[in-house]
Amino acid sequence: MRSLTVVAVLFCAPTVASAGVVISVENVSILSSPTTVMGSFEVYVASDLATPPDIFASQIRLSISGSGVKFTGVGKPTTHSYVFSPSTPSGAPVPGSAGTVLDGGDFLLTGVAPLKDGLGLLRVDYQVLGGTPVGSSFNIVVSTNIAETFLSKAAGNGPGISLPFTTKNGRINIVNTVPEPGTLAMIPAVVLGAGYYFWRRRLSACRRANSAGL
Repeated sequence: MRSLTVVAVLFCAPTVASAGVVISVENVSILSSPTTVMGSFEVYVASDLATPPDIFASQIRLSISGSGVKFTGVGKPTTHSYVFSPSTPSGAPVPGSAGTVLDGGDFLLTGVAPLKDGLGLLRVDYQVLGGTPVGSSFNIVVSTNIAETFLSKAAGNGPGISLPFTTKNGRINIVNTVPEPGTLAMIPAVVLGAGYYFWRRRLSACRRANSAGL
């Protein structure tokens, strides 16, 4: 009887569901100031997949809510190793959004990159107006529309389709104590010019493929 009981327990034991790929946004805290404060946070991948999937392109659309805060640009992650290193991501606030919506991403001209747990996708620069009250909190939301956010895997000779993913949103908190060193103010890096234009053209093909379900 004891052996039968053990077998029953083994077959009835619950399984742990895989979270798969999660596009995650850091939570950051900055010191309240009478003058404008600039800082950054990173967008990275959390994954429990045994075999990292390969991707050749990514785009992340973020939005932020609240008065007195806006995105200013993007750059290469430093806390998290960059998935497409030694390349550098491009992007900028979406025109007409007053800095509350941002697109950023990158792609490989040849080859693919393994999307390993903990790799960085983007560094996002932002600014908060002086005098923003202590206790203010601004939600950073990752779009789940695959025409706006995607991690593209190769699909033959086509532009590719997005890997399935979930998201973990982040937050900017205004505090009255000194923040962690990783969230101290820094100069924003706004990526403009021909590189950004070329990136937008290439990734627009991925958007169309994702929307069409190719």
